[in-house]
Formats: sequence, C-alpha cells, structure tokens
Amino acid sequence: MRLLFWAARIAAFCLMWALAFGVARPAAARDDMDGRAKENTVSSTIEGEHHDQYDDEDGERPWWMGHLPEGYRWTILAGAGSSLLTDKSDSSYLAETVGFALTVGYRVTTTLSVLLHAEQNMWRSQEIDGDWNSGVFDLGLGIDYEVVAPYVHASFLIGVSVLTFDTTLDDAGSTGVFLDFAPIDLRWVLFQHLVISLLPLSLRLEAPVTHAPVIHYMQYRTVLRLGAIF
Repeated sequence: MRLLFWAARIAAFCLMWALAFGVARPAAARDDMDGRAKENTVSSTIEGEHHDQYDDEDGERPWWMGHLPEGYRWTILAGAGSSLLTDKSDSSYLAETVGFALTVGYRVTTTLSVLLHAEQNMWRSQEIDGDWNSGVFDLGLGIDYEVVAPYVHASFLIGVSVLTFDTTLDDAGSTGVFLDFAPIDLRWVLFQHLVISLLPLSLRLEAPVTHAPVIHYMQYRTVLRLGAIF
C-alpha cells in the first residue's frame, strides 16, 4: 500500500511537468510559426523589453498576461502553503503543516534568479491530541529558473531549519537543514508589477534535528503567493 502511495506521488510530479511542457510549449511554438516569436526572443532579455509574442493582432493580450515592467530585476513574493501529503504512515494526509513565507528574488540572467527565502512552518502534533505547534523556521538560498518565460518557473531552495518548540528530547533552537523543490510554479502577471504565483505540488524536507533520534518531516505542499516585480 505504501508503495502505491509513493507511485502516486511520482506520477503527480510527472503530470505537472507534462502539463507545463504540453500546454505552454505548443503555444510558444505557434508564435514561432507566425514569424513574430523569433523577433521577440530578444525581448526576453534582461534589458526588459516586452514579451510581445503573447499579444493579439491589436497589440492587446488577456488581462491575466500583463506586460512585464521594463528592466525588472527584483521579485518579492509573500504567501501561504499547506502540505496535503506527508511521509507519515498514520497521517490523514490533510493539512499536516501550514507555513507563511517571504521570498525575494534577484534576476541575474534572462532565465535565472537567485532567491532568499524565510518561512515559519507550523506542524500538526504527531501526538494523539493532534494539536498544532509552531513547527520550524526555515531560512535559505536558492535558484529560480524560467521554464517557459515568464509564466512557468521551477525553483530549488536549501538552508537551515530551526526547531521553534520544545520536544521531549530536544529544546527549541535545535538547528538542522531543509530542502525544497518546486518543479512547477505557475505565474500570472497583472498590471505590470503584480504577480500571482501558484505551486500546485512542491517537495519539502525539514530536518531540524540531525542527531539521533533524528526529527525529519517530508511534505508535499501546495503554495499560493502574491507579490510584486520591479
């Protein structure tokens, strides 16, 4: 049964990648065929020209595809996420963690940004009562890659994970590591400077205690963020 559950997790990640490349890439290919996309490839440069291959014949585009600001470098995203799946064999797989985060990105190339991420991730207690505790505070660095510019991204984070509550064997302040991989980050640009970001399924490992007995928590999370680009 546990093997089937892991197979379902892997299938979900594959489905996310298939949707990104199977839907977004063909749309870009159609633009290449009409002769405009190749010309506008230059518009994806860091100098900040518009992604005009998404415009219609009148120079307009859907309201959810607003023009990016010229020469933008910074992205600031604030959001909340919850784990719908965990590696706990006795878990209900529903709302086992809830986190609130701030992510700052700096664009260094046409497709790559460096990230600074801070998050307080609350855990549901693994005791019988199932109460919530403050969980861990995660602070880390990472990279963001534009898979299909500028509306589909992928990111990876690594950093420290600090236990923020006392356990039976460990005190608050114990520090370990965390890893986060988001294969699909869907973004909608509104009014040039406003962006909505949806991570349908990301993988998070938090290990605030790395000595025996180790405390580690594997999570499969959904995250919604709102932010600004400038």
